[in-house]
Amino acid sequence: MLTKQQMRAQVRELRRSMGAEARNAAAEQFADYGLAWAADLVSAGRRKRIAVYLSGPTEPSTAVLIPELSDAGFDVLLPVCEEDYRLSWVRWEAGGELRPGPIAGVQEPVGEAQPSAYVAAAAGLLIPALAVDTNGNRLGQGGGYYDRFLATLSTFTTPPLTAAMVFTDELVEPDTFPVDPLDLPVAGVLTPEGYLPTARTGL
Repeated sequence: MLTKQQMRAQVRELRRSMGAEARNAAAEQFADYGLAWAADLVSAGRRKRIAVYLSGPTEPSTAVLIPELSDAGFDVLLPVCEEDYRLSWVRWEAGGELRPGPIAGVQEPVGEAQPSAYVAAAAGLLIPALAVDTNGNRLGQGGGYYDRFLATLSTFTTPPLTAAMVFTDELVEPDTFPVDPLDLPVAGVLTPEGYLPTARTGL
């Protein structure tokens, strides 16, 4: 088993080596399968609202998915990093302003933060990961933003269905990396090959 630090370094290096053509093709596939996943949630009676991360240069891209969700009538929420490793969420609008956040330095939407209950009423939550095992355990960047946020969702009766976005070879077998008690599992994994539920229910 690799340590978390070793696993992160390995995945980051592989992501940096990915060519633009493969990255762009994956972005289109993520959009196709992500939109289908969101539509399935709505057909099962969930609200037409999706919270989704804003991808960085080497991450599984949400650049195509976000506007396609909006065009399909979804209310799309994007994260903002706050102090104490907390997340707030802002509604996305086409042409809306994005700027580097003062906390994490990543691109973030500019707008009014929505209350927790509004975000908790979303149908689904797509979150980033460096790897996910088939039990739903997620390896993040190490800041703990999303694990803290997932913990707050557990206090709501019907929280969003959670899925992590990774490239195909980043979906791994259990015991590939350590799992800590504060690491919360996700219910599914979205790859360029489609959506797969994990062996755990997740949130």
